[in-house]
Amino acid sequence: MATATAARPARATGTPATPATPATPQTTKIARGPKGAPVIGSVRQMQRDSLGFMLRASKYGDVARMRLLLWDHYLVSHPSGVKRVLQENNKNYTKDVIDYNLLKAALGNGLLTNEGDSWLTQRRLMQPAFHRQRLAGFGTMMVDNTVRMLAERWKRAEARRRPVDVSVEMHHLTLQIVGMALFGRDMGGEVDQVGDALTRAQRRMTEQFYLPFLPWWVPTPGHLDFHDAVRELDSVVY
Repeated sequence: MATATAARPARATGTPATPATPATPQTTKIARGPKGAPVIGSVRQMQRDSLGFMLRASKYGDVARMRLLLWDHYLVSHPSGVKRVLQENNKNYTKDVIDYNLLKAALGNGLLTNEGDSWLTQRRLMQPAFHRQRLAGFGTMMVDNTVRMLAERWKRAEARRRPVDVSVEMHHLTLQIVGMALFGRDMGGEVDQVGDALTRAQRRMTEQFYLPFLPWWVPTPGHLDFHDAVRELDSVVY
């Protein structure tokens, strides 16, 4: 399932009727979705169980509409719809929405959050990293790291009869793979630091998403913790 959240058309296009053809009334089909509560919409449902809420919303059709506080959001779950939004008709949609602005505060103006000509320039600079031969090498590296994790960390836990937290282990593995793929180095020493900083930043961004009325510069405890987490991530990258 893929999502296109709060991406509203930047402009509308259409074919005007010719003078010889009388104009015919047109109806706009509005996507259905969970009604939610007055004023706050589906915020509480989303907070309690984000994944479950998205899965239930997808039952309303290929495009589902939901309201979170003052804004309508759309869930696009059919591959053809996702292709239309992200590829075929991407200029009709914008990333200048609360979701991406929150991500931009943590991740900067990179491929995930950027758009337009600036995004295209960045994508072309990154193109060599996605060459077929490089991707094949990434696959081998991913397998090697996974086998090493199973042989070292999981075998050690099995020998000591200790449980394995799969979520933590996969987080650790992912960060190791990212370090090798992006920076060409083993980031094993920074994995715990990055994992903790990412978790804190993500938690604060989630809180800000549901209460988006205080800008990041207001020195609340949550905002200060967010900025501290971002500084940690920057220090590892630099």
